[in-house]
Amino acid sequence: MVLPVALSSQKIPSVTKDGVTAVVIAGEALGVKSPVYTRTPTHYLHFFMEKNSVLHQPVPAGWNCFAYVCGPDVHGLSDVGFSPHLVCCRA
Repeated sequence: MVLPVALSSQKIPSVTKDGVTAVVIAGEALGVKSPVYTRTPTHYLHFFMEKNSVLHQPVPAGWNCFAYVCGPDVHGLSDVGFSPHLVCCRA
């Protein structure tokens, strides 16, 4: 059995690079790894992006992913535009 870990917001790592800030709740982003262990490999990430910034977040082969878009002017997956509050999934 794996015991749950409480992690205060001050201990959740974050990193800013080229106009992108990543809060790494679980997994890894922009070279920073979360101390949180998940039995099933998981990336739980929160990104803040400045206007015209670019993010390339690798998704391991065989993994599913989704992105919940909160702001306007977001493009991805072959330059398809996303509206605010749209969920984009890849299986």
